[in-house]
Amino acid sequence: MPHLAIQRPDGDKRLKLEDQPITIGRARENIVVISHKHVSRRHCVIERHDDTFQLRDLGSLSGTLVNGKSVSIVSLSDNDKIQIGPFELWFYDSEPTEDMPAQSADSVSSPELEEPPTGMDIDPRSITLLDDSGLMPALEDAAVDATPSPETKVIPVPTPPPVPPPTPAIDTKALDALRAEHENVTSRLHDRIDVLEQKHVSAQAANQDYAARIDSLTTTLEAKEKELQTLQGDLEQGRAKLNEKVDALSALRDSQEAELKKLAQAKQELESKAAGFTEQIARQDGEIKRVTEAAAEEKQTL
Repeated sequence: MPHLAIQRPDGDKRLKLEDQPITIGRARENIVVISHKHVSRRHCVIERHDDTFQLRDLGSLSGTLVNGKSVSIVSLSDNDKIQIGPFELWFYDSEPTEDMPAQSADSVSSPELEEPPTGMDIDPRSITLLDDSGLMPALEDAAVDATPSPETKVIPVPTPPPVPPPTPAIDTKALDALRAEHENVTSRLHDRIDVLEQKHVSAQAANQDYAARIDSLTTTLEAKEKELQTLQGDLEQGRAKLNEKVDALSALRDSQEAELKKLAQAKQELESKAAGFTEQIARQDGEIKRVTEAAAEEKQTL
């Protein structure tokens, strides 16, 4: 049976994986609750897909590691190590065996976690790994073969060990004031983390939108560049044809100018000849007139 092994100082806690998604995060509505500053309210989720289980990061700030590598979505395999903040969970695809790798408590807790646990209210639908005070509560093993209710997974909570009475040297009022201040600071930090997470998600969405717009503009620019190259090629071809036509017209103009020069010279020659003919005709007219007058005088004489 696939299950999660949750590393704890007091021993591994196992959570059987079925069709219900297993949400993990700092918020109390998660199935596995980890109240730690490096864990987001909705950090990640483990879901069944056909015969496999997939882990999907929900946009957490610190990220989710599987076998030491940061992932956004990945199919889990047997003996995969999942790291969420300073905590480690192990995914197993079958029933646990005696040679299951044992992880030390130091790998999942800081020195403060070795103090005696304090009492806290635990949602019966969830497993709480760490409370707001930074202390890890001790839970009984959640047996893999336990029969769950139709809607929830009930994990028994042990009775907290008796707390010895405070020594007279402890100032309870000062201690209560420090605890209240600690809770106030923790609450403000969590609120600030929530705001930062929202900004982070918004920034991721904006980055994706900008990336899509950049890709679209890049595609459009590439198409325009190809169109421009085509137009430049057509322009070069048109310019070459125009130069050919200009050269042809220039040659025709030179030819016509030479022909016009020839015609002008021929005109001058014709005009010169016409003037000579006119003078010759004028002389002949004068000669005819004299002959006519001489003939008239001779006739009168007779």
